[in-house]
Amino acid sequence: MQDDNGDTLIFAPEEDAPKGERKYWHILIADDDEEIHAVTKLALAGVELDHRTLKFSHAYSGEQALQFLQAHSDVALILLDVVMESEDSGLQVARQIREELGNDEVRIVLRTGQPGYAPEERVILNYDINDYKTKTELNRVKLLTSVVSSLRSYQQIRTINESRRGLEKIVNAAANLMERHNIYNFSEGVVTQLASLLGLNPEGLLCVRQHVDSEEILVLGAAGHYAKGIQRPLGAINDAKIMRYVKDCLAQQQHLYFDDASVFFIQGKGIKAAAYIDSSQRPC
Repeated sequence: MQDDNGDTLIFAPEEDAPKGERKYWHILIADDDEEIHAVTKLALAGVELDHRTLKFSHAYSGEQALQFLQAHSDVALILLDVVMESEDSGLQVARQIREELGNDEVRIVLRTGQPGYAPEERVILNYDINDYKTKTELNRVKLLTSVVSSLRSYQQIRTINESRRGLEKIVNAAANLMERHNIYNFSEGVVTQLASLLGLNPEGLLCVRQHVDSEEILVLGAAGHYAKGIQRPLGAINDAKIMRYVKDCLAQQQHLYFDDASVFFIQGKGIKAAAYIDSSQRPC
């Protein structure tokens, strides 16, 4: 693509805004048809969402799209053509974004002018995308609806991930504090504060560690209906699911996330602990 001076453009030249100062939603249009780029920008011209404008960048092949995403972590949405340099290049890009780039935040809307190459049902089931549209059905209203819903989803995912990263920092800091305080009293405080940070009732929270001289797992601190288990073996809780989650966390020595719970691994000098959080418990 060329600008008014005849210079070749591959990507929009704008630099990423500093974190916390972003005043726009960054959208990448990936399509080998220059007219689609122009029509998309025209259809979304003047749109603002939550007092933030739309910023557009451009790629004309799957390879360019991946290169751009590697270099720009602030892209919220990619409008991705299925058929570019190959019949399934868009599908391969969608898979690589999730699996190779490890980017689970950017929202992916696939667009195609040739739906026969990639049937909708197969694509939706087999690829981690957020929407799949034929170009003929994307009038301004439908395009705007798809873009706005994707951007709101992106914001929710970002909020969840930032909260998770913040919580993991707190859990890692807790290991150092555990070395400096009475471990039982401190553990009880950990589970209560974790509940408060997560907006949960202080129920179903458990802090445990492996006993130094054996594989036995000891309850260090608990809240709610688990409180009676403090300073007793985890098996006394008599909950196979919690036992499995905690054992897996300690064995793998990493944070684990499940649909109904999260288990945070805490390690300090001579300490291996797991904080179990029942995420199904919510305040009334």
